[in-house]
Amino acid sequence: MKKNQKKEQILAVITLCGVFILFLFLKMNPDNSSVVSNENIKNKVTKIVEKKVVEIKENNLDVKVSAKDTNIKSKPVIKVIESFTDKELKRAQAYLKKRWAYDETINMAAWKHANQIKNNNTNTQLANKKSEINNQIVSSSN
Repeated sequence: MKKNQKKEQILAVITLCGVFILFLFLKMNPDNSSVVSNENIKNKVTKIVEKKVVEIKENNLDVKVSAKDTNIKSKPVIKVIESFTDKELKRAQAYLKKRWAYDETINMAAWKHANQIKNNNTNTQLANKKSEINNQIVSSSN
């Protein structure tokens, strides 16, 4: 039994040493073809990027020249595009439904839009109620 144990231990040590030596060999001698291919890829990418940068610069120059050629003197126009998400609109509508006041946490564009929706709905509801009352009056008078 002891002979078998010693043989197994020696075999395990030899196997471990072999794996360690293989690992060192691979670390000391890396494959040169992978390094060359990575460098080639980097060079190709940089060339493509440089071409695109030149194209973009040329396009910007063309746009600037065409804008100067029009000879239109335009005054600077400042437009603020107000936008909001569905979540912000629902939140503003919830505030209006609960009759809460506007605060800084609500998007102003969403608040204005929710007010418009509310006003349109109340106007149509009032028109519907007036037409119903008129119909009731006409039907009761007949």
